[in-house]
Amino acid sequence: MHSTRSDRQGARVAVVGAVGVPGDPRGEWFVEAAATVRHPATRWELFDDRGGAGDAVSVAEEVVADGGFTAVVAALPEEESAERSEAALRLYRKAGLPVLLPLATGPGPAAASDDTVLRLYPPDGGQVAAITRVCEERGLRRLAVLHDGGERGRRLAERLIARTAGTGAGGVTEAVAGTVSEAVTGTVSEGDSTEPVAEAYEEWPPGESPGAVVLCGTPAGMAGLLRRAPSAPQQLVILTDDCDLPASGRTVVVARPVGGGATRVAAAFVALGGALAKHPERRGAALLDTVRGELAVPTGPRGDTPRHGWQVRPRRPLSRPSGPATAEHHDFAVLGGGMVGRAAAAELAEAGASVVLVDDGTPGSSASAVSGGLVRAFELDEGERNLACEAFLALWGRPELATAHGFRRTGALVLLGPADVEKAAVSVTELNKLGVSAEMVSVSGLHTRWPDLRTAGLAGAVWEPGAGYVRGPVAMAALLDRARLAGVRVLPRHRVDSLTADAGGTAVLTWSAAGEGDRGDDRESDRAAAHGDDRAGDRSAAHGELRADVALVAAGCATPSLLGDRWPADRPAASKLIRYGIFELGGRRLPTIVDGVTGSWARPDGVDGLLAGFPLAAPWNAPAGPATIPDDQQVRWIRDGLSPRLPFLAEASLLTGSSGTDLFVDGGLPALGPLPGLPHTVVAAGWSGAGFKTAPAAARRAATAAVQLLEGQRNRRT
Repeated sequence: MHSTRSDRQGARVAVVGAVGVPGDPRGEWFVEAAATVRHPATRWELFDDRGGAGDAVSVAEEVVADGGFTAVVAALPEEESAERSEAALRLYRKAGLPVLLPLATGPGPAAASDDTVLRLYPPDGGQVAAITRVCEERGLRRLAVLHDGGERGRRLAERLIARTAGTGAGGVTEAVAGTVSEAVTGTVSEGDSTEPVAEAYEEWPPGESPGAVVLCGTPAGMAGLLRRAPSAPQQLVILTDDCDLPASGRTVVVARPVGGGATRVAAAFVALGGALAKHPERRGAALLDTVRGELAVPTGPRGDTPRHGWQVRPRRPLSRPSGPATAEHHDFAVLGGGMVGRAAAAELAEAGASVVLVDDGTPGSSASAVSGGLVRAFELDEGERNLACEAFLALWGRPELATAHGFRRTGALVLLGPADVEKAAVSVTELNKLGVSAEMVSVSGLHTRWPDLRTAGLAGAVWEPGAGYVRGPVAMAALLDRARLAGVRVLPRHRVDSLTADAGGTAVLTWSAAGEGDRGDDRESDRAAAHGDDRAGDRSAAHGELRADVALVAAGCATPSLLGDRWPADRPAASKLIRYGIFELGGRRLPTIVDGVTGSWARPDGVDGLLAGFPLAAPWNAPAGPATIPDDQQVRWIRDGLSPRLPFLAEASLLTGSSGTDLFVDGGLPALGPLPGLPHTVVAAGWSGAGFKTAPAAARRAATAAVQLLEGQRNRRT
């Protein structure tokens, strides 16, 4: 079951779940998070429990017997067997291993957080409330609950019916349960009372019946139920977990935690990885307390997320190519799986287009994955300000939505030299007109409000209280989740080798990959990438071709080479290495800081760190590679650059650090818009290290340009 060698340096974390079960999104989320959240101090080692509680116990025995693990991230199948899941937890507790359960809802042993277990999912009572609420909003008076015949589906269906009846929730007047293959009848007890709330049937309720059908079970089981369903487009189908949908005309929605399960999993990996990177000596309860402080999702005092943290979202079938498999053809092909690429793919698919997202997926080294993630609406340049403000109003300034994307509000302070004050005042006025709070701060005001800050050479600052920073992998997981909900076909770890046009101007992409499943997933490659297994590169590559009416290229540093001489001549660009350190903050309270005079920047990181960077004399055209901690010379450079502004950094302990590459454009203005020539192409790249704050708006503009190109093509054909 163990998929990696154990002779690696760094803290070892056991990742336990259905990581080898085809079509199980929960296993995929674990694999993707392990491949995205990379740090030299942490080694994710994957164990496949095949989604069964019995295997979870066997894996726990193996992990404990190894004796070298620091923590566990697991998806315990509590619905199937509470007793065996509890047995697995007992083994971890006895060994002193803290356990993160990003997908546990309860009831069951995993439902409660304590000094050894941290659960990130909201309690499933909120899911029941979300389901009944959507039925009320649509005026549906009958709720039919259907399960797949498995223990997980049966238990969830019983809980749903019992709680619907027992709580008197909403206006749902009837709940019935059963499976397609087996009748289930009787009553369901809750507390000391027993009420007859279920009646038996052996097939889907008639399509003409008003109401909704709730499907309970494994992802594969629910997909099977959908494939056997009668044609009834007017019937609302509510899924209780994510799964791939067969093509149909049905209206399908998913009752899920706000932001989705993939985001919770990514948040768990980011928090645990950050805690171990900064405090590798901590173990047990002390480590778990540190993880709580690092989390990019809200938690209560004991780690329980709010009861109402559920949403109901539409789920569209996966985009299918219009041609035969040998000539796969989509409306749009998005090249690049960073922030802009994922958001653009989602925008296009939500408009009803067929979209494929192709991502090289070099683990952990892309700008989006390791970015400092500074977010604000203020910019001196009008064009950049408009883009940043649009993104802020659409996402970062909307609290619940922003939090689901890993956003932390710290406020942002942009320090100004004498030449910039007048222009900044104009920008602040414009922001306030648009509803974004911002104010000018004098030098004396800086002294008063932030006494740790030194103001030599400054003429003032802009304070934006709603700004902050984003955890990159969490935001990326949220955007990929959004894309998949919209039906985007995702091909991760697929390198685009060429982008050309056929005789009709259609974009032709040739690609190579380590392997491809139904969605292009290669779990063995993922497992190798997740813990730096150098055998990953030895696997035989697969090759293929796909076509699209329009290509949208948002591939970061790889964009100029993909486009060749079509890259805009007025945007000279080169990749550059970015490094930063995370220093001990020592109890100080500082906001996000951008120094317009020196070029330095800093932001809080978790509960006790300050992530800080200073422009390095780094080589241009740096190749992408695994993230690394800055060496002594680079740390000294960062200290020397920031300590005149933040003196405590001269002696503050270095906790950890990281690095990544981004595409820098001469003059700082990105390439964003359609390109002349064929194939029909839109480019969105060259953010020069500052793309996070504008990514949602940049993606929307790129998607709009791509739609206009496609409409132009179709108009010419007619």
